[in-house]
Amino acid sequence: MKLLIADDDAISRAMLAAVTTKWGYETSVAEDGEVAWKMLQQEDAPCLLLIDWEMPKLDGLGLCQRIRQQQTNTPAFIILLTSRSDTDDVVAGLKAGANDYIVKPFANAELEARLQVGQDMLELQQKLKKTQDILNFERETIENIIIKTQGSKPFEPSQLRHIEIPVERTSGDILLSASKPDKTRHIMLGDFTGHGLVAAVGGPVAYDVFYSMTAKDLAMHDIATEINKQILARLPTGLFLGAIFLELSADGLSLSVWNCGMSDILIY
Repeated sequence: MKLLIADDDAISRAMLAAVTTKWGYETSVAEDGEVAWKMLQQEDAPCLLLIDWEMPKLDGLGLCQRIRQQQTNTPAFIILLTSRSDTDDVVAGLKAGANDYIVKPFANAELEARLQVGQDMLELQQKLKKTQDILNFERETIENIIIKTQGSKPFEPSQLRHIEIPVERTSGDILLSASKPDKTRHIMLGDFTGHGLVAAVGGPVAYDVFYSMTAKDLAMHDIATEINKQILARLPTGLFLGAIFLELSADGLSLSVWNCGMSDILIY
């Protein structure tokens, strides 16, 4: 693993570089905080840092603060090296962004152990990031499938004004509209429990039943019954759908409404 040592004392810097290289680290060195900062801006810079507190130009505390101000998916593990041992100094170092703190003089065994902890943390962090990247890719793929499924359905917008503002790209909100062959209008407004992708997974079940059965000239109460049956069979317990079903006669003079767990409907 790559290690950066920042220390203005040439002897200390050389000794630390020699011993950490012996321990298997790919060690690079900087003689002050500004040089260390420039090295950290390079591509594939070290994430394991051993930084001396007292340095010219930019001290260890200032370097810690500057590093923590950066937005990154791979935060560094910083060990602050100093002769200061007061509690206030330890607190100041940790508040500045250091992960660990070693007081001089120290035994090499202690330094090796603390570096190993930092390496373990960084390796765990890398594994978590890889897992997160995989999950994000899978989530995006499923979202695209759901959005394309929804977009491919024959939504009928005529004589229907609506506003949809989901918090996330996919959600459990459903608005479906279609006409039967005899021009009877079917509208469904629904909301699955939960948020985001989890709430959206049940949408395609409702879409398929609603549009296919409307096209076959079936009544809305039959469609609502079948949607309920399919959701019960396919979705896990705890994920359910509240919905309002409307059936408007072809002449526009008769309206049937089923409210299944939604807010009251205002008709005027």
